[in-house]
Amino acid sequence: MSIMLAAASLISILACFVAACWCRVRWAALPPRAKPALIFSAALLTGTYALAVRAGWAFAAPWANVLLGAAAVGSYTLLALLLSLLRPKMLTRAMAGLLLIPVLAAFVLLPLSAGYAGISESNVAGDLYFAKCRWDAGAFGSSGIKLALYRKPRLAPFLIHNIGAVVFGDAKCDTERAYMVLDPDGRHILARCPWPAYSHRPGCHEYRVPVY
Repeated sequence: MSIMLAAASLISILACFVAACWCRVRWAALPPRAKPALIFSAALLTGTYALAVRAGWAFAAPWANVLLGAAAVGSYTLLALLLSLLRPKMLTRAMAGLLLIPVLAAFVLLPLSAGYAGISESNVAGDLYFAKCRWDAGAFGSSGIKLALYRKPRLAPFLIHNIGAVVFGDAKCDTERAYMVLDPDGRHILARCPWPAYSHRPGCHEYRVPVY
């Protein structure tokens, strides 16, 4: 887990959240032309991030995802807070409070997802890649590796399109040697994790992931 990246994500989200709160407090004093620009930008950022997450798109660089996620949290916060300007005040403030609940979850989930960025990247075939991401449940006593499969468009290698992921546990197979290869049918990826040496068992723990 990348502690530095997780910390950067948390700090970025906090900075954007504070900026959104400041804009709400100073809203009446802001220049008239700045207000519609802020609302439009906030709506565009929030919508773009939501659609990207829903469609499985992300930046190849983890730090770019950190910045986009933080900006989306700040934008969403600003839109929720601006709702309290409408009437009736009691109702809109209650709605704004409810809409801000997901922001609390973002303070936890986004840094965690940033911290578990891939520890290595390997090419499978063509524009298909997979990244190894180690996970550890800590007190629950389980750990292992996640193989995240994605596509890098040839014309936009700075983007990735997530296809799927396979998780292998350390208790079941030798996760350090887990890998992915193209299935002979060309339409699936085989995720393989060799059985541990002490089991004296040939072969691998295997999953097939469709890619088309």
